[in-house]
Amino acid sequence: MKLKVYILTQEKALLLGIAHASGIVGAPEQPKPGYIQIYYEGNIHGAENMKRFEEKLCHAAGRAIQNYPTIAKALVSIDDLTEIGVFDTDTNKFKWFDPQLPLLVQWLL
Repeated sequence: MKLKVYILTQEKALLLGIAHASGIVGAPEQPKPGYIQIYYEGNIHGAENMKRFEEKLCHAAGRAIQNYPTIAKALVSIDDLTEIGVFDTDTNKFKWFDPQLPLLVQWLL
């Protein structure tokens, strides 16, 4: 399954309590027009198996496809999100959109 990968503005991330450089994916099904149900992983506790961005995306994607009960999700206006790529849950690989690379780098630094 391929899930859309998003970033937020720093201001919106702070308002939602989403850690900088978190992996954020959209759920496969969306509950409300104009909004995206996102799942995220920021590795705020420093787990060794979630250092890389792809690893964070993998954990967020697992929650999204299983509709796993978690506090690491939010219903966000589509206007507050920027789609930057796709995460493939079959291969656990992230493919960014080349025009969005500067935004991705800014999100990760």
